[in-house]
Amino acid sequence: MKPYKILIFILSSFFLLAVLGFVFPSEGLKVGSVHLRFPSINEIVAVDDEAFLDVDKNIHEMQSKSDMQDVQTTIDSLRYYKNYVRSDVTRLHFPNANYKFFDRLFAVMELAKKGKPVHIMHYGDSQIEMDRISSIFRQRLQEEFGGIGAGIVPPIQTIPTFTISQSYSGDLQRFVVYGDTSQPRASHRRYGLLATFAQVYSNATISVGARSSRNAQEKAKSFQRLSVIIGNNQPNFTVVCRGQTKQIKQAKKGITLLTFDFAEPVSRTTITLNGMAEVYGISLSGKNGISVSNVPMR
Repeated sequence: MKPYKILIFILSSFFLLAVLGFVFPSEGLKVGSVHLRFPSINEIVAVDDEAFLDVDKNIHEMQSKSDMQDVQTTIDSLRYYKNYVRSDVTRLHFPNANYKFFDRLFAVMELAKKGKPVHIMHYGDSQIEMDRISSIFRQRLQEEFGGIGAGIVPPIQTIPTFTISQSYSGDLQRFVVYGDTSQPRASHRRYGLLATFAQVYSNATISVGARSSRNAQEKAKSFQRLSVIIGNNQPNFTVVCRGQTKQIKQAKKGITLLTFDFAEPVSRTTITLNGMAEVYGISLSGKNGISVSNVPMR
């Protein structure tokens, strides 16, 4: 059927129904035991005689009610969390039931907004690989207490993460203390805080940069301070990054932290290593705030 014929049919139906509503008795018709009724035109198109609506007054009343609900919601939330930390069966169990146990930690993190960064290490197994869990935890803390960067990353990353893209080249070998026997083991126990390190035998480069992945958290996409954790170096070991050169002139068995600060946050850089040393990690952070490192050990 053509569209104009459909329109004519609909309009004709409305007209016939209107005529029927006009002539049909208001009290209806009785046909045997059946009582037939049909709405009149006035019932269908009745005009609402409702009083004038004061829009400003109604909006004010609604806003006042909403404000009171917000206040009550806050009170209820505080009451809920207070009861939760004290008595809920799923609560965190603090030493001696002291729910203020972390107050000093929060105080230190408050100071980190303008002072030295606070470093938090998140250790786990394969469940936190790819920066799962750690990335959200890091983002929330950095939103609250300041800080940028993805924390400490290994010099050689074998499992890609949501957050940082890494690559390397040169005379560099990875060792780990965890995993099955197919994983390379060192002849000593100096694995560092990530339980993995890379031995530099002569020259190598390591590139690190933020991923553009939709899973990457915003605060971890840049850093303003890069620190290379070095140990057991031979004399004149050097690290070069963005035109800055750091050198360890004497052989040293302990840990040395070589730090590079940038005028503005950057999202990617490359470091060049020259000499022989063990590299335990590369820290990507801000000059203050919170730094959270993801340490998965499959």
